[in-house]
Amino acid sequence: MMNLRMKKIITGLLLSFLIIGWKHIDAMAGTVNISAGSVEASEGETINVPITLTADAVMGVAEIYISYDNALLEYNGGEGAGGAGLLKYVFYEMDETGKGKTFNISFTAKKAGTSAVNIDSNSRVLEDTDGEVYMAVVPAPGQVTISAPVSASSDCNLSGLSVSAVRTSGDSVNVEFIPGFSPDVFEYKAELAEDVERLVVSTTLSDQNATTQVSGTRIDPGDNKTTITVVAEDGTSQTYTLYTTRAVAATSAPEETTTADTPGETTPAETTAQEIDRSPVYIEAIGKYIIQDNNLITPPEGFEESTAAYDGRTVVSYRGISKPLTLLCLADDTEGTNQVFYILNEIDGSMNRMVNLATNQKIYTIIPTGADYAGPEGYTVTTLEINGENINAWMKEEGSDFYVVYAMNYNGETALYVYDKKEETMQRFAVGTKADGSVTEPSTDDSAVKSLQNQYTNLKKRYEDEKTTKKRIIIGLGAGCFVLLLLCIILMFKANIIKEDDEENEEEDEDKILGEDSRQELKLDMVAQVNEMKAEKLAESINDVLEQQENSKDETAEQEEEHMEAEQPAEPLEQEKAKEDEQLKPQTKEPEEEEPFEIEFVDLEDGEDK
Repeated sequence: MMNLRMKKIITGLLLSFLIIGWKHIDAMAGTVNISAGSVEASEGETINVPITLTADAVMGVAEIYISYDNALLEYNGGEGAGGAGLLKYVFYEMDETGKGKTFNISFTAKKAGTSAVNIDSNSRVLEDTDGEVYMAVVPAPGQVTISAPVSASSDCNLSGLSVSAVRTSGDSVNVEFIPGFSPDVFEYKAELAEDVERLVVSTTLSDQNATTQVSGTRIDPGDNKTTITVVAEDGTSQTYTLYTTRAVAATSAPEETTTADTPGETTPAETTAQEIDRSPVYIEAIGKYIIQDNNLITPPEGFEESTAAYDGRTVVSYRGISKPLTLLCLADDTEGTNQVFYILNEIDGSMNRMVNLATNQKIYTIIPTGADYAGPEGYTVTTLEINGENINAWMKEEGSDFYVVYAMNYNGETALYVYDKKEETMQRFAVGTKADGSVTEPSTDDSAVKSLQNQYTNLKKRYEDEKTTKKRIIIGLGAGCFVLLLLCIILMFKANIIKEDDEENEEEDEDKILGEDSRQELKLDMVAQVNEMKAEKLAESINDVLEQQENSKDETAEQEEEHMEAEQPAEPLEQEKAKEDEQLKPQTKEPEEEEPFEIEFVDLEDGEDK
């Protein structure tokens, strides 16, 4: 009875906890399904991925986050903010019913593969009711499957190569290199005049779908290296290398020497190549040293050691393999303390600190602009701080989180980019981007929109408060369940102990009762067996006596018949018969002294012999 009562109490407590939790969850009245479509595309193709919102109640404001694989897809701009794998969309208006919304995201398929298009868990939708509650979001991801070209070529050879040398005067001459060009030869050498500044490389591709990348076209005194990398349609690459040696100008005019043996004969003095002095160079204008000792410097990724002209001298610099930039390493002292790389403008000798902007998967280098560049039309120049450095940027409205900057991507391409300071993402500046202002957005002067924005802010705060309350309730429920479980275990343990004690007592009583009954039954069984054995023996004795009597009667009858036939006198015959009868009498008597004929019975009730 006690166990049944405890079970009822525990069940009631559990139901109470479940009802409380259900009522709290029920506060999120509406539900909205947000699904991304699945699209197939080929490399380089522009595609639109549809995003659909379907709700069972009227929606107010929707804040949606979309994630994708930035290595496979490139965002083409639009209503969404961000990029580099994460986009943010905010909508204040839905369809006519208020329960639906559909929009497209434009991507460019970069390379073969499969990218998931996920609805991020931070997405939130407000229900357009007086209750001002968030709707439950049910996400359904999509995917973009990108296929490679059907017949991608692996041809990464050149079919032709020509090189021109540009002199300081601006003239250009053809460069003769050895051996002569052949598609199967990948290394060449050439000698250049001392006034050659740079090379112009012209290539002819064996496959027109392949691409080329040329680096190292600037020529310095001494040895130089120019590379032509050919990338096939399927990504296979091959590099052609041209090693050039530029003559070094003599330190002084040739001297004429005359000997007695050969009067009037002259010989030019030996010229030696001018070696670079790697000692630090102090720049008074900025109070820093140019560090040239490569043991103190670790070049940035994608740059290699070279030389450059600065302030009338040749200094050690670092040139980009893909990026056409020249860097100098500057430090506070000759030991390389607080060294920083600066971008050198080799035309006017100006320098600007190198600022790199890293997103999730890409690095952009901010390129300094001249004072004469006014920026995009309709934008105002301002200062933007990135990594502790102030750079030039442009913005359309004061207080906006979107800036336009001039930057170079990881491929060495320069362009205007929109930088989202809040999300720290970059996207190309083009017509239709959020920073461009060409997208129609609610005006802050519109009272209705202002009201919605205020409502959204208040609901966002309330959502955060409810989120905190929910966590507390969940923690409380968990603690209550734990205490309840512990109480149940204790009660069950106690109940088991009581049950075991009761069972032991019952077993002891049963043993006592069963012991007495067993002894009584055993005694009765033994008495019954004795009585049965005596009854059987008595029956056998009676049968023997009866048989003897029958035999005696038969013998007497036979004798009487014999006497009658002989016709003997009656008296003697009668006397004789009487004697015989007397002789037979003892045989008919029951034995008195034999034990088997003494019958003793046992009283089954009290076990005593009668």
